[in-house]
Amino acid sequence: STFSVSSASTASSTMTGHSKLGLMHERHRDTRRKLKESVAECRSKDKIIEELQEAIEEMTLELEKKDKRIESLVEDNRKAKESQKGQKQKITFLERRQDEMTTENLALSESCRMATKMKPSLYEKL
Repeated sequence: STFSVSSASTASSTMTGHSKLGLMHERHRDTRRKLKESVAECRSKDKIIEELQEAIEEMTLELEKKDKRIESLVEDNRKAKESQKGQKQKITFLERRQDEMTTENLALSESCRMATKMKPSLYEKL
């Protein structure tokens, strides 16, 4: 009877050992599965990060192109303003000169009118 109790106890502990081993094996497989999922998720995230970095690089290049275009437009605008300023100065000079010529013409016209009054016979001969 002692043998049978001992034998039953051994069988029970062997079964418990097998259960524990089975449970540990199951946990190990579960951990490996979770680890594989985690690695796949990390790889997926790495791929997304890589794609985002490429998109950022492309956008940076586009911004640099636009910055250069803006700089070019600013320079063109500055040159146009300088040219416009020069044109305004020319116009002002020409307007002043026109005023001077008009004044001279009026003076000459007045001189001619006075001369014709003083010498009507000379004017008629012309």
